[in-house]
This record gives sequence, structure tokens and C-alpha cells, in this order.
Amino acid sequence: MPGWRRRDVLALALSAGALSRTALGATPPDPSPAAFVQAFYDWYLAHMTDPDGPGFEVALKDRPRAFSKPLADALRADLRASARVRDEVVGLDFDPFLGSQDPDPEYQVGNVRRAGATWLAEVHGVRAGRRSPRPDVTAQVARGPDGWLFVNFRYPEGDDLLATLAELKRARRRGRR
Repeated sequence: MPGWRRRDVLALALSAGALSRTALGATPPDPSPAAFVQAFYDWYLAHMTDPDGPGFEVALKDRPRAFSKPLADALRADLRASARVRDEVVGLDFDPFLGSQDPDPEYQVGNVRRAGATWLAEVHGVRAGRRSPRPDVTAQVARGPDGWLFVNFRYPEGDDLLATLAELKRARRRGRR
């Protein structure tokens, strides 16, 4: 090709190869932790009113790869225990991903910081166009074999989801269901 240098041809060939891999369904690069968390919350708010059950049950069913095995197992155990007892609350009585019984219409990821091998993403509710000044929940994420996944959720009062689920399980074992 007149006027083309060898490096131009090589760059064009590499670009075409990258485009064809993307077009053939190759996995795109992982998003940032913030982008992963925001995309999950956008999806979750659109699906949490599903009649199949609590929002977090739908998330476990439709997005199982978004959760670490210990977190998913603990949430499923809580759902099973709650299903066995209809006249009493024996499991979670709030949405664990929103940290609330009354969700806001929108949630935005705020500050994200590294914490050892995980990342902590503050998630703020947005109501009437105003973002809450403090996070409603802090999502703890880690990179798994297939991309980012949630490993825990931390609440402003100092509690976290895994500890809450463990305490509920202990209470059920002690006979308080």
C-alpha cells in the first residue's frame, strides 16, 4: 500500500482483530468497581418489584454470579427459613442491598475506596433529585474469576449483612426461629 508504513498496517490489523473479537462476543474488559455496583443497582431497582418474591431473591436467581458463594449461601438460607415460617419474621425484614424497608427511587454510587483485597463503594439513595448526604449502604466488592462480585454489604450503624445473617441463623437455632 503506497504511503503506508509497516507499523500502520500492523496497527490496522491489530485494531481489526480486536473489533472482530468484540463482535464475536468476546468478554469485554471488567468495568471499574464503581461501574459494576452502579450497573447492579440500576438493574436491581428495575427488577425488585418482581412478583416472584423479595428483590434480593430475584437478584440471587437472575444474577447469581454477582455474589460471592458465602454471601449467596447465607441469603438463600435466610430465604428458606423465612419461607418455612409464615406468621412470624425469622429472617431479614429489610432489603439487604438497599439497607432499607422503604427504598428510594434511585441510588447512586459515591466514594469508592480500596480496602485490602476488596473495594468499598458507598451507595446513596436519591429522592426528589437530592442525594442523601451519607450512604444508605456500602457495597463491598472483590474481583472474582468471572469479574466483580459482592462479598458483603455494610450499614451506617456499623452492622454488615453477613454478620446480620449469622445472628439471625443463631437466633433460629436457639429456638427463636
